[in-house]
Amino acid sequence: MLFFRRDTILLLFFTILSSIFTKSFELNSVVFYQTSFVKLRSAQESLSGQSTQLTKKECIELENLFLEILILKNSLRFWLMYTERYSKLNERETNEELKGKYSVKEEKGEKMVLKYSKEVNESLDKYDEILKLLFECLELFGKQFHPYSIIKKNKKILKYVDFY
Repeated sequence: MLFFRRDTILLLFFTILSSIFTKSFELNSVVFYQTSFVKLRSAQESLSGQSTQLTKKECIELENLFLEILILKNSLRFWLMYTERYSKLNERETNEELKGKYSVKEEKGEKMVLKYSKEVNESLDKYDEILKLLFECLELFGKQFHPYSIIKKNKKILKYVDFY
Protein backbone atom coordinates (compact mmCIF):
# COMPACT_ATOMS: atom_id res chain seq x y z
CA MET A 1 0.00 0.00 0.00
CA LEU A 2 1.38 3.38 -1.03
CA PHE A 3 0.89 6.22 1.39
CA PHE A 4 1.82 9.85 0.89
CA ARG A 5 1.26 12.68 3.26
CA ARG A 6 -0.36 15.75 1.74
CA ASP A 7 2.91 17.67 2.18
CA THR A 8 4.84 15.03 0.24
CA ILE A 9 2.39 15.09 -2.63
CA LEU A 10 2.43 18.88 -2.79
CA LEU A 11 6.22 18.93 -2.67
CA LEU A 12 6.36 16.45 -5.53
CA PHE A 13 3.86 18.48 -7.49
CA PHE A 14 5.65 21.80 -7.03
CA THR A 15 9.00 20.23 -7.87
CA ILE A 16 7.61 19.00 -11.14
CA LEU A 17 5.64 22.22 -11.68
CA SER A 18 8.79 24.28 -11.42
CA SER A 19 10.36 22.26 -14.21
CA ILE A 20 7.61 21.79 -16.78
CA PHE A 21 4.13 22.38 -17.96
CA THR A 22 1.68 18.63 -19.24
CA LYS A 23 -0.06 15.16 -21.27
CA SER A 24 -2.60 12.37 -20.78
CA PHE A 25 -2.41 10.30 -23.94
CA GLU A 26 -1.90 6.55 -23.87
CA LEU A 27 1.43 4.78 -24.25
CA ASN A 28 1.34 4.91 -28.06
CA SER A 29 1.28 8.71 -27.88
CA VAL A 30 4.34 8.67 -25.64
CA VAL A 31 6.10 6.55 -28.26
CA PHE A 32 4.91 8.98 -30.97
CA TYR A 33 6.16 11.87 -28.87
CA GLN A 34 9.59 10.34 -28.46
CA THR A 35 9.99 9.18 -32.07
CA SER A 36 8.72 12.48 -33.49
CA PHE A 37 11.15 14.42 -31.37
CA VAL A 38 14.02 12.12 -32.35
CA LYS A 39 13.15 12.56 -36.03
CA LEU A 40 13.08 16.35 -35.68
CA ARG A 41 16.38 16.47 -33.82
CA SER A 42 18.15 14.03 -36.15
CA ALA A 43 16.95 15.98 -39.18
CA GLN A 44 18.32 19.17 -37.68
CA GLU A 45 21.60 17.55 -36.62
CA SER A 46 22.17 16.03 -40.05
CA LEU A 47 21.84 19.49 -41.55
CA SER A 48 23.76 21.23 -38.78
CA GLY A 49 26.54 22.22 -41.13
CA GLN A 50 24.06 24.04 -43.34
CA SER A 51 21.75 26.87 -42.37
CA THR A 52 18.54 25.11 -41.42
CA GLN A 53 15.10 26.53 -40.94
CA LEU A 54 12.21 24.65 -39.52
CA THR A 55 9.30 24.04 -41.84
CA LYS A 56 5.76 24.89 -40.86
CA LYS A 57 4.97 21.15 -40.68
CA GLU A 58 7.84 20.62 -38.19
CA CYS A 59 6.61 23.58 -36.16
CA ILE A 60 3.12 22.09 -36.01
CA GLU A 61 4.65 18.80 -34.80
CA LEU A 62 6.58 20.72 -32.13
CA GLU A 63 3.39 22.48 -31.09
CA ASN A 64 1.71 19.08 -30.68
CA LEU A 65 4.64 17.75 -28.66
CA PHE A 66 4.49 20.80 -26.40
CA LEU A 67 0.74 20.31 -25.99
CA GLU A 68 1.28 16.65 -25.07
CA ILE A 69 3.63 17.73 -22.28
CA LEU A 70 1.07 20.24 -21.06
CA ILE A 71 -1.66 17.61 -21.07
CA LEU A 72 0.60 15.27 -19.09
CA LYS A 73 1.10 18.01 -16.52
CA ASN A 74 -2.66 18.59 -16.47
CA SER A 75 -3.24 14.91 -15.70
CA LEU A 76 -0.69 14.96 -12.92
CA ARG A 77 -2.38 17.98 -11.38
CA PHE A 78 -5.80 16.29 -11.61
CA TRP A 79 -4.56 13.17 -9.80
CA LEU A 80 -2.83 15.26 -7.13
CA MET A 81 -6.11 17.06 -6.45
CA TYR A 82 -8.00 13.74 -6.48
CA THR A 83 -5.59 12.15 -4.01
CA GLU A 84 -5.59 15.17 -1.74
CA ARG A 85 -9.40 15.25 -1.68
CA TYR A 86 -9.77 11.60 -0.66
CA SER A 87 -6.92 11.88 1.81
CA LYS A 88 -8.75 14.69 3.60
CA LEU A 89 -12.06 12.82 3.49
CA ASN A 90 -10.36 9.70 4.86
CA GLU A 91 -8.82 11.64 7.76
CA ARG A 92 -12.17 13.17 8.78
CA GLU A 93 -14.38 10.10 8.29
CA THR A 94 -15.49 8.06 11.29
CA ASN A 95 -17.57 5.47 9.43
CA GLU A 96 -15.27 2.49 8.77
CA GLU A 97 -17.06 1.46 5.55
CA LEU A 98 -16.64 4.92 4.00
CA LYS A 99 -13.10 5.11 5.32
CA GLY A 100 -12.28 1.92 3.42
CA LYS A 101 -13.77 3.31 0.18
CA TYR A 102 -11.85 6.55 0.58
CA SER A 103 -8.64 4.63 1.25
CA VAL A 104 -9.05 2.67 -2.00
CA LYS A 105 -9.61 5.89 -3.96
CA GLU A 106 -6.65 7.53 -2.24
CA GLU A 107 -4.39 4.58 -3.14
CA LYS A 108 -5.57 4.74 -6.76
CA GLY A 109 -4.73 8.45 -6.81
CA GLU A 110 -1.28 7.82 -5.36
CA LYS A 111 -0.54 5.21 -8.04
CA MET A 112 -1.64 7.59 -10.78
CA VAL A 113 0.44 10.43 -9.28
CA LEU A 114 3.50 8.16 -9.39
CA LYS A 115 2.75 7.12 -12.97
CA TYR A 116 2.31 10.67 -14.25
CA SER A 117 5.21 12.09 -12.24
CA LYS A 118 7.52 9.53 -13.89
CA GLU A 119 6.20 10.48 -17.33
CA VAL A 120 6.62 14.18 -16.57
CA ASN A 121 10.19 13.59 -15.39
CA GLU A 122 10.97 11.67 -18.58
CA SER A 123 9.68 14.56 -20.68
CA LEU A 124 11.81 17.15 -18.84
CA ASP A 125 14.85 16.32 -20.97
CA LYS A 126 13.01 17.21 -24.15
CA TYR A 127 11.04 20.17 -22.80
CA ASP A 128 13.81 22.78 -23.01
CA GLU A 129 14.72 21.70 -26.52
CA ILE A 130 11.08 21.86 -27.65
CA LEU A 131 10.73 25.37 -26.21
CA LYS A 132 13.90 26.49 -27.96
CA LEU A 133 12.62 25.14 -31.27
CA LEU A 134 9.17 26.67 -30.69
CA PHE A 135 10.76 30.07 -30.27
CA GLU A 136 12.53 29.54 -33.60
CA CYS A 137 9.10 28.76 -35.08
CA LEU A 138 7.79 31.93 -33.46
CA GLU A 139 10.44 33.97 -35.27
CA LEU A 140 9.73 32.24 -38.58
CA PHE A 141 5.94 31.92 -38.63
CA GLY A 142 4.52 34.30 -36.05
CA LYS A 143 2.78 34.20 -32.70
CA GLN A 144 0.71 31.06 -33.34
CA PHE A 145 3.75 29.08 -32.15
CA HIS A 146 4.29 31.08 -28.97
CA PRO A 147 3.85 28.79 -25.92
CA TYR A 148 1.29 31.18 -24.44
CA SER A 149 -0.78 31.01 -27.65
CA ILE A 150 -0.72 27.21 -27.52
CA ILE A 151 -1.89 27.30 -23.90
CA LYS A 152 -4.60 29.84 -24.68
CA LYS A 153 -5.94 27.79 -27.63
CA ASN A 154 -6.20 24.69 -25.45
CA LYS A 155 -7.38 26.22 -22.19
CA LYS A 156 -10.43 23.91 -21.94
CA ILE A 157 -8.23 20.80 -22.13
CA LEU A 158 -5.79 22.21 -19.59
CA LYS A 159 -8.31 23.10 -16.90
CA TYR A 160 -6.34 21.70 -13.94
CA VAL A 161 -3.10 23.49 -14.72
CA ASP A 162 -2.38 26.77 -13.01
CA PHE A 163 0.02 28.85 -15.08
CA TYR A 164 0.17 31.86 -12.80
